[in-house]
Amino acid sequence: MHTFVLALMLTAGPPPVNFELKSAPDIALLTSADAARLAGHWVRLRVDLESLPEARDGFVVFRCASRDHTLRTIWFESGEIGGDDADVRPAGESGRLELIGRLVVVQRTGRRDGAVFVPGLSELRLVDARLVK
Repeated sequence: MHTFVLALMLTAGPPPVNFELKSAPDIALLTSADAARLAGHWVRLRVDLESLPEARDGFVVFRCASRDHTLRTIWFESGEIGGDDADVRPAGESGRLELIGRLVVVQRTGRRDGAVFVPGLSELRLVDARLVK
């Protein structure tokens, strides 16, 4: 009997971890390797907002703190943060929030625009963002 229970436990894998109880890393400290591994997944992150809201493609977008030169942005669906989104900054301790969203890595290659070279861009986006309550 014990062998059967042990075999069942080993084949079933570890018990699922409650998403709400996971500690939230800071998006500013997320490495490109970690971001690539988490790309496309729902994650819980802490962010420091560094900009006023900007309306872009039907979303409300904020820039976030970054420890390197990678652009980090948070994309809220219109109406997610309440009121007239263009005038609303989500409540939080001096712009520090904890959010759940899907992580997307955007890579743009450098290009030449006439005589000017426009360097490439790497951006980490937290899309479909929602405030953790």
